[in-house]
Amino acid sequence: MELEMAPDERQAYTRRRTIRLLAGLFVAVLAVLTLYSNTLHSLGLPKVTTETPAHGSFRATFAGSAALKPVEQAELSHPDGWSVVELNVREGDVVRRGQTLATYDAGEFEWQLETERAALRKLELPREDLEEDYVRAVREGDTEAQRAARTALEHLNIDIELQQRLIERMENELAARLELTAPFDGVVTEVHAEEGMKSPAGLPEFRLYGTDKGMEFEVRVPANIADTLSVGDLLEVRTTGKEARTVEGTVESVDEVDELVEPGELADTNPTDSATSDSGTGTEAALAEEIRLLRIVVRDEALRGGERVRLELAAGEEGDALLVSSRALRWDRDGAYAFVIRERTGPLGNAYYAERANVELSGADDRTAAVVSGLSEFDRIVVESEEPLEDGTRVRL
Repeated sequence: MELEMAPDERQAYTRRRTIRLLAGLFVAVLAVLTLYSNTLHSLGLPKVTTETPAHGSFRATFAGSAALKPVEQAELSHPDGWSVVELNVREGDVVRRGQTLATYDAGEFEWQLETERAALRKLELPREDLEEDYVRAVREGDTEAQRAARTALEHLNIDIELQQRLIERMENELAARLELTAPFDGVVTEVHAEEGMKSPAGLPEFRLYGTDKGMEFEVRVPANIADTLSVGDLLEVRTTGKEARTVEGTVESVDEVDELVEPGELADTNPTDSATSDSGTGTEAALAEEIRLLRIVVRDEALRGGERVRLELAAGEEGDALLVSSRALRWDRDGAYAFVIRERTGPLGNAYYAERANVELSGADDRTAAVVSGLSEFDRIVVESEEPLEDGTRVRL
C-alpha cells in the first residue's frame, strides 16, 4: 500500500521536478546556441583552397608571343613632295637595290635651274671686255689701269665659279630627285603614291622591307632561362594562325633589362578564372626576378611582317623535387613563404589555422615551384584565400 504524500511534500516534489526540467532545457538550449553560434562563426571565416606538394621533375618554362617585323625596313617619300609622273611598282612587288619606284615632275626645279644657267651666261658676258682692258693696260704700261682690270677680272671669275658650282649642285639634285629608288633588295609592302598626285599628307609614298636580313621579334624572358642561351643559338619558332608552322629562329642578342617583373606578365597565357585571392601580389612578388630581352631573327621568304609567332623555352635540371603551385607562394623581406593548414582539436570540434612556413626554392616559373626546405609532402598548402591571411589566421576549408 502506497503511502500518500502530505500536501507540503507533494508541492516541494513538484517544484524540484520543474526546476530539473527547466535546468535541463536551459542546458539543452545553451548547447544548441553554442553549436549554432560556432557554426555561424565558422561561416564567417575566410575560405581557403589547399593542395599537397607532389614529387616530380622540375624545369622552368616560358611561353611568349610577339609580332614579326622586318630587320631592315624603310619608309620613302619624295623629299620635296613633287608630283608623281610614273609609278613603277605596286604593293607586293619584289624589288632590287637601286630599282626605280617612281619618277617625278621636276618642272619648277628645272625652271629654277634654267634661271641659274641664264645668270651664268649673263656673268660671262663682260669677261672678254675685261680681258681686253687688261691686255691694253699691259701694252700701254698703265700700272693703275692694269691693276684695276686684273682685280675686276678676278672678281668676275670668282662669281662665275660660284655660279657654276651652284648649277652643278642643282643638276646633281635634279638627277637624284627625278626618281625614287629602292635602298635595298626587298618587298614593297605599301604604296600610297598616285600618278599625277603629290605625296599624301602624313603617309609615306612607299614602305619596303628588306628580304636579305629577314624578320625579327623581341620577347622578355626570365633570366634563369635566357642565360642558358647564346648569340647564334637556333630555336624553334611557331607561327600562329590558320597556316601555323614551325620556322627556325636565330638568337641575335640577349640583353639585360634593368627591372624586375612578375612571371605572369611575361607569359602570354591567360590565368585560370578563380575566386578573389590574396595569393596574387604575394605569389607574384615571390617569383619576381631579373629578365632579359631576347631578340630573335627568322629568315623565311614566306613571311611578310606582322605575323604573330610563339616561342617556348625550358631550362633547369631533371630529377626529383618537391613541387607546389606557384600560386601558393608569397614573399616579404624575409623571403619566400607559404601558409600551411594546422588542425587543432577543441571541445566543439576541430579548428583549422593558417600558419606561415618559410621555404627555400631551387627554381620557379609562373606555374610551378621546386621547394628545397620548409614543406613536407604531407602538408596542406593554401593556394587561394577569400581574404588576406596572416600567420595564425583561423580559416575554413
